Amino acid sequence: MIPYTLIQCTINDLDVRITDCSIYHLEFRVPEKIDTIHKIQVSFYIGKTYESISLQNYTVEQMEQGEFFTTYRVEIEQEKYANHVRALMQRMQDYISLKLEDQQEKITRYPVELDEIYPESKKDLLQSMFFDLCPDSKYKEILKEKKIGICLENPTLVDQFLKLEWSAFQSYYFEQACLQNHPIRDVKIEYIYIGNSFCEHLFPNNDTLSKVIEKCRSLHLICVVVFSPMKEHNIQRYKSILNILDSYSEVVINDLGMLELLKESTFNVTLGVLLNKHLKDTRMQYVDLNLEHFIQNENSYNYKLSYESCGYALEHKAGSDLYFPKYQTNTASMCTMYAKCHNGNRAYQQDVFECPRYCVSQHFLYPKHLNTIGEYNSIFGYDLRSLQESDYLEKISENAERMIVSV
Repeated sequence: MIPYTLIQCTINDLDVRITDCSIYHLEFRVPEKIDTIHKIQVSFYIGKTYESISLQNYTVEQMEQGEFFTTYRVEIEQEKYANHVRALMQRMQDYISLKLEDQQEKITRYPVELDEIYPESKKDLLQSMFFDLCPDSKYKEILKEKKIGICLENPTLVDQFLKLEWSAFQSYYFEQACLQNHPIRDVKIEYIYIGNSFCEHLFPNNDTLSKVIEKCRSLHLICVVVFSPMKEHNIQRYKSILNILDSYSEVVINDLGMLELLKESTFNVTLGVLLNKHLKDTRMQYVDLNLEHFIQNENSYNYKLSYESCGYALEHKAGSDLYFPKYQTNTASMCTMYAKCHNGNRAYQQDVFECPRYCVSQHFLYPKHLNTIGEYNSIFGYDLRSLQESDYLEKISENAERMIVSV
């Protein structure tokens, strides 16, 4: 099967998956049968961008009617299409040959030799990234103009928030992130985001949540409750959490199914980062791409959105939440950390009902130059530009109502 990023196809403006192609045909599959096909467009990745062609001379035949999808074959007589397929096949052949010869440096600008250098720990990684950052005075002024929040996304941060005086906790928060010398530590914090967007087991119990909410009230901070994707066995638990919140509380959801629970509520709802997908990868610095082909900001729901700073500027919907400098790249529905620590192999994944929270002290480490860390069931990158480039920060935060620090 040809990689989706190399050749893409739309049928009647609907994205479909190409399963086979040649200079004379292509095959694709769709979840439901198509009655009439009146438009076929094929896009080929060439260098830094895509070139699209509309098919003119073609015939369509239904190949297979499966239980979950229908396969079609399109016979094509169009020289431009044939030339693009020939060029694509040649590029794929060249790539395979270079891979077999271990000629990685000829394939990309990726510095293979740096993959041998790993941080000793998360602390070592954060120190190497953040310790010497020195943004200019304009950066500080941008931060002053924004409403700032911080994430309490793991049990350690929640415990320290409840244990320490507010000023001591602020110092602790930025010191454990190795940002004690960065101007971000001097901003006024107005929001506390409690909960984890990715893992249900890192959410505090109801008693702890109530204590956090009460302390936020006493400090005149706004507490925002963040929910991870809702599995079926958690529906009752999530209902019980919602029941202890004030009717006008702010909540962040990462599962559209939760909208059903909230449809008659008066909560202020924000769609979390897992519901706003776009291309994010720390390795993009080594690849030349026209990112416009990967950015889709369509929002058919009338809710505030969450974005992440991820190394390049996105067009944000006005009033959004912007998380920085950490951003998610991958999340597993079944925890890779549990699989590694409990089963000895991160591939041996399973549903976890009683979690020992290995992730409080364990992390997956990656080559240092990638600025990447594996935490709980996810992989995260760090956007250093958001901590040092004032023009970049100004651009990515232009339409953000709030900026949320996540480290």
